[in-house]
Amino acid sequence: MPLFANPHIKGTFALSNYLLPTLNMRNLTILIYFIICSASLVHSQPIAVTSEQDDKKAVLIYATNRTIGTYTVGLNFPILEGFETSFNKDEYYDVPTGKKLLIKLTPVKGTTPDLQFGFKSYEGKVFKNAPDNKARYVLPSMDGNEIAYLESQKIAERIGKLPPKDYQAYYFQLKAGDTVCASRSGMVTKINDDIKQGQNLNTSFSANRNQIKIEQKDGTIAQYTFVSPIISLIDVGKEVKAGDPIAILGQQSDKFGVFFSVYYLDEAKLIAVQKLAANQPKYIFTYLPVDFHLKNNAALEFGKSYVVEHPKDLLKAEMAKKEKK
Repeated sequence: MPLFANPHIKGTFALSNYLLPTLNMRNLTILIYFIICSASLVHSQPIAVTSEQDDKKAVLIYATNRTIGTYTVGLNFPILEGFETSFNKDEYYDVPTGKKLLIKLTPVKGTTPDLQFGFKSYEGKVFKNAPDNKARYVLPSMDGNEIAYLESQKIAERIGKLPPKDYQAYYFQLKAGDTVCASRSGMVTKINDDIKQGQNLNTSFSANRNQIKIEQKDGTIAQYTFVSPIISLIDVGKEVKAGDPIAILGQQSDKFGVFFSVYYLDEAKLIAVQKLAANQPKYIFTYLPVDFHLKNNAALEFGKSYVVEHPKDLLKAEMAKKEKK
């Protein structure tokens, strides 16, 4: 679950000066450094940051997102001399799939510019202010299916760490062979369906779970985490609508259900964690309460079962304008 801040590199981290081909601008050398485990990891990272020089000697810094879905990039400049710039160290940049210009640095005449920069990247679109969170969600299963809403064991008890104060995940119990549906429209950004053996009755927590993430239209992220094997019905990059089937629960498990949560990357938390000590937990995501559509406007209560409804007016509200025609 996305609880801790980290640059998107797995393993033990070390601060290294990894030299890429340098760009010489008369007396200017641009040295790009990265926080890396080893040079072999660089090409596998979701975000690449590069620099170019235009015909007026300005330096253009670009980020390339090699994945599907939005990432956020934060730049830092250990050396930044002889440039005209409005750079703010607490500024973060949304980077959709593809290449995006982050900043333009113009040399000051009569100076010898010098520049060194690095970056960190984070999953999701960064929010300066909280999203309005007025959307309604359908329960994550097929129309007419009956599912139960159960209280899950507190995350602090499961992983031995204090969760964010706003942490919230909804656990719905289903049956083997049930179909899980998207609760809201968006683009599929991650699918992990590699786990072939589900949880047994004595397992309260496992870090190895199948998962699907969907970047919703407002930039928030919906996370579906499964306690059983799944058969994925969608592909990364696919646009789904509320109510669309996304997975079928497999048989090899003692438990069948899905944890559902919605969160966003919080700029205020990104800024705050830069000041924390290395051993302090670094929470950068904010979790949102979810307003589910329930029959007869019932309230969601632990231990109760609900018949899933996909009301046409709610599904239509989630459709793009061109789909409504």
